[in-house]
Amino acid sequence: GTNLLVFLNSAGDVFIDDLSILTGTEAGVGPNLIANGGFESPLTGSWELLGNHTNSVVSTDVSHSGNSSMRLISTGPGGSSATLRQFIPALPTSTVCTLSYWFLPSATASNLTMRTTPGSAFASVNTVRPIFSSPGSANAAAAVLPPFPPLWLNEAQPENLTGITDNQGEREPW
Repeated sequence: GTNLLVFLNSAGDVFIDDLSILTGTEAGVGPNLIANGGFESPLTGSWELLGNHTNSVVSTDVSHSGNSSMRLISTGPGGSSATLRQFIPALPTSTVCTLSYWFLPSATASNLTMRTTPGSAFASVNTVRPIFSSPGSANAAAAVLPPFPPLWLNEAQPENLTGITDNQGEREPW
């Protein structure tokens, strides 16, 4: 068999839910090889908490499906001795598997890593820090716009002393 390791690459926390590894190439089809991947039960028994990830808990504060999720909490960089770990039974060589999971972006963590060891060199690394848009940062969608067509004003009345009134009976500029 092998171990599935789930850890943050820096101090912080992130909520994770609906973690599954399935044989085949289609997510959601087939039995989940991960026990308690929906985190509806306590972590003890199926998950082992190691090193600086031992404060991780099942939480009802946030969930993608069901009633709870796992709040992965790290006090420092994770790795093989600082992780959330679950043993996965052995599969035949060259078995294709699909990993899927949901996470809530976190302003306190940077990267979430899921990998297997020993065995295949599988690793999934995702940035969990949200990308904030402008103002305050460069606009990732900035582009040159086509010119606006010419606009011609043929009448403007900055002081409406005797013209039409609005719904309040006031004479506004137009």
